[in-house]
Amino acid sequence: MGVGIIAPNKEGKAKLHIHAAMGRAGRTLTGCLRYGAKTWLVGEVIIYEITGTTAKRMPDKASGFDLMEM
Repeated sequence: MGVGIIAPNKEGKAKLHIHAAMGRAGRTLTGCLRYGAKTWLVGEVIIYEITGTTAKRMPDKASGFDLMEM
């Protein structure tokens, strides 16, 4: 199960951010899925587009992450 968004970053380029929980054989991967995460057999995705918003992912100096700003 997972939830994610695709939002423009500071350059206006679409950027994916997803949090999910998946597991197999007593092992789980939960949270922010980054490069290197492996999915067993199938990863299914449903994407919803929300239009008419000014939301963007912008750099946050305190955390070092690109956070959603409206």
